[in-house]
Amino acid sequence: SVASHIRYETEKVEQENRLLSTEVALRNSIIRMYTIGTIAAIFFILLLATWFFSRHRALRLHHQLDAKELELASVRLEEKEKELNRIIDTRRELHERNRELLRQLNEIQVSTQCDAGLDALMETLTPTMLTAKEEQEFRTTFSEIYPLALIRLREACPGITRNEELLCMLIFLSQTTEEIARILGIAIPSVFRIRYRLRPKLNLPEKAVLDVEIRKLMNRH
Repeated sequence: SVASHIRYETEKVEQENRLLSTEVALRNSIIRMYTIGTIAAIFFILLLATWFFSRHRALRLHHQLDAKELELASVRLEEKEKELNRIIDTRRELHERNRELLRQLNEIQVSTQCDAGLDALMETLTPTMLTAKEEQEFRTTFSEIYPLALIRLREACPGITRNEELLCMLIFLSQTTEEIARILGIAIPSVFRIRYRLRPKLNLPEKAVLDVEIRKLMNRH
């Protein structure tokens, strides 16, 4: 009886020990899971923070590059505008110098009554239209600054001539009839004739102002 009781107590203790060991093992397993989960969460947060930082830095660099490219484009555009103005001013100056020389030579001719060689010299000073090289340089620079202006003009007026295009380009640049005549090296009546031919080609109403309509057409969005 005593032996049975001792065996019962021993089995009971062993069972309690097994339960305790199982509980400890389960607790250790839960602790390991929580530890691994916590480490994984921290690692994920670190990865996410690294990604956000890299993304933010990449976007900032991208914006800086865009701003730099915009600044460079603005500088290039400003240089092109200066080049376009230089071409126009050069033609004006040439025309004005020729006019002044013609006036002086005419005074000399009248005062000296000497025609020898003066007529030929005066003929060489008569303003001429833009050379092919000057016209191409002007067109190239204009198109770089206003890439869509001529495209819009040609769409609205498929039959437009090169001289009419030049007139429209100069009107678009706010040049007056007198200035256009000096720049192109043609007489003012010739400018008026080109302007007159343009109106029906552009289907303009009778009361429409040609300069306003041309600028509106070439600058529309």
